[in-house]
Amino acid sequence: MPGVRLGGRLQTHGLGPAAPTGPHRAAPLTRGRRLFAAGILLGLGAAGRPLWAQIALDPPSVTPAAWERFTLRVVNQTDTPTVAVRITLPEAVQVLGVGAPPGFTARLQPATDSSAPSIEWSGGRVDRGAFYEFAFLGRVAPDARPGAELVFPVRLTRASGSTVDWARGGASRAPTVSIRGTTAISPAGAFALAGAATGLAILALVLAVVRRRA
Repeated sequence: MPGVRLGGRLQTHGLGPAAPTGPHRAAPLTRGRRLFAAGILLGLGAAGRPLWAQIALDPPSVTPAAWERFTLRVVNQTDTPTVAVRITLPEAVQVLGVGAPPGFTARLQPATDSSAPSIEWSGGRVDRGAFYEFAFLGRVAPDARPGAELVFPVRLTRASGSTVDWARGGASRAPTVSIRGTTAISPAGAFALAGAATGLAILALVLAVVRRRA
């Protein structure tokens, strides 16, 4: 997903020609991006001070046994570019694939005895007033407890070498995703259930025939 500069034009990053710009025309943003940008600007006005960094994670809720596309949005309001983004994954999420926005490279770090699995994007930069989307596909554990929250700690690294953390129990709270109460059934699971139902129907028919002959 290309970076978006708030209050400016869409940065195409080689995805096609840039939209014409002028005093009466700006590059279009999608409805979701407009809402996100508006929320950032409202936050700036409400706080009365610069918003040094902001993150948001979608979706807000997930279903056990379902595949979900998770998207971490990162906006930079500092003069120092953000050059690396790392998200730590809860045990209940198994990663299938990771995407990277233009300029960034993604690396999935498996869990060890002392650390949880994580994804780190590096090699690119999020400049002041721009935001990027970092996506990955994950499967939520079938036994994930409904009503619980999944915590995703995040660390941003700036070009100066400084870091900003959103951690569990920290001053800046890590983003969370709640677990809905309904368990999703995968296509393979639905096929297995359909097969089982068909087998039971055949068995019931055979028993009915046997009883009539008896």
